[in-house]
Amino acid sequence: MRRATSTASSVLYSVLLIFLCFVRVQVQARYHKQANCSTSCGEIQNIKYPFRLKGDPSGCRDPDYEFSCVDDRTILEIFPGKFYVHNISYNDQILLLVDVNFANGSCSLQSGAVLSADRDVKDFRFSVDL
Repeated sequence: MRRATSTASSVLYSVLLIFLCFVRVQVQARYHKQANCSTSCGEIQNIKYPFRLKGDPSGCRDPDYEFSCVDDRTILEIFPGKFYVHNISYNDQILLLVDVNFANGSCSLQSGAVLSADRDVKDFRFSVDL
C-alpha cells in the first residue's frame, strides 16, 4: 500500500510540475506578444494594457479598449462620438477625454452622444492587473 501512495504522489508532483511549466510558457508567450504593441501616439506616451492602438497585431492587449492615432492625436470612439484622449491615469482608472467637435471649435456635441449614455453605456472601467 505504501508503494501505491508513493507512486500516486510522484504522479501528482509530475502533473503539478508540468502544469507550472505550462503556465510559465503561457505567461512568457503573452508578454512576448504584447512586447510588439504600440505604446504612444502624440502626447499620450504611456499606452499599455488594456489599451491598444488600431493596427496593432491581433495579440496586442484588449480589442475592446482600442484607440485610433490620427495626426498624432489619440482618439477613442465610444457612443456615436469621437473623443481626444488627453491623459490616461492607470492608478485612478480615469481617462481625460475631450469631444473632437468641441476641441475643433464647434460648441455642439454630436447628436445623441449624451442621450445614448444612459442606455448604451459599456463598462469602460479598466484594470492594469494581469
